[in-house]
Amino acid sequence: LENRLNILTKDVTNKKAIHITSLNIVSLPKHFEDHKSMGLIIESDILCLNEISLNPDVNKKSLQFPGYKLLFAGWTGHKDGVGIYLKKTLKEERPPTHITNAAFQMLCLHFTDFEVLAAYRSPSYNTRSEKEAFVEALKEQLDGQKTTFILGDMNEEPTDDSIIYSALSNVGFQQVVKQPTHMGGRILDHIYIPQQTQSIVSEAIVYPCHFSDHDIVSISVH
Repeated sequence: LENRLNILTKDVTNKKAIHITSLNIVSLPKHFEDHKSMGLIIESDILCLNEISLNPDVNKKSLQFPGYKLLFAGWTGHKDGVGIYLKKTLKEERPPTHITNAAFQMLCLHFTDFEVLAAYRSPSYNTRSEKEAFVEALKEQLDGQKTTFILGDMNEEPTDDSIIYSALSNVGFQQVVKQPTHMGGRILDHIYIPQQTQSIVSEAIVYPCHFSDHDIVSISVH
């Protein structure tokens, strides 16, 4: 743990890199103060959150953080939704793309040279056809002219018999999280990077989170 903390602390001080983090927060309203107090998370330039669990009655202004833009996809109820805190110094090329349904939610940020796709897949929709629909939605967001980084809670381990892992591997992506990210000892939170970007992407860091049953996962793009 101490070694991982030292690596992460050293990495976030590199202001020339873009720091991208992902966490299943298990309700943003419930854990807003918790995640705000974890300075190493807020050191991210792009903070992707899964299971934000918002409902229409939530005062979204109360969830803002200075210097960041807060974006949502699918905030209709319990155990769903994706949110992104985007540092305002990063300028988007065009508005984000939202995909929302009961089985999964996605939010894709579009920059001049790259894209960040945050995704959450519900474990309640676990048939082969439902997983294939999720994969197709991911693929539809890929811009062949840009580098895309895919992060999120996939609720499936990245093994050879995984539909998600296999499909993304077949189109040139590498899954870089190598340590368990869930208290059950499984790798459920994935980060996919294009294989040709290995030389500019740091080793994925897995960092424990005291208020979630998932760990934080993070990369830096240099």
